[in-house]
Amino acid sequence: MRAPFTLLFPVLAGLGAIVAIVAGSDYAVAVPFAVGAVAAAALSLVEAVRGTGWAEAPSPRRWDDRAAGVRAWFHRGRLGREEILQLVDRLDRAGDHPELPVRRSEEVARLVRLPDAQWRAYVNARLDAIEGIA
Repeated sequence: MRAPFTLLFPVLAGLGAIVAIVAGSDYAVAVPFAVGAVAAAALSLVEAVRGTGWAEAPSPRRWDDRAAGVRAWFHRGRLGREEILQLVDRLDRAGDHPELPVRRSEEVARLVRLPDAQWRAYVNARLDAIEGIA
């Protein structure tokens, strides 16, 4: 929470709740103070969440893809090849093959262990097929 609101909303919520309880059956006094207490409690909760950074939590990523880009995946070994394979499959599903099944782990392991020349040829062939060149 920021400085002026650190204790203001929780204190207002507590005072409003106390007045509402003390007012008892005098609903003309109790209801507005109870509503104000609930609103102040909600505002203090919102301020607390904004102050902790929960609302801005970044999505977990294995790599900083924005800085590196897809080109860097070719130099990251097995993990980079898995990322490339997933990306090519997503492109293929978004295009002409939405029914493309998820690859089995054995097939992924076989593909990522291909020698460099065969791996690049495989990726180029898949991209050519997606683009409609092949």
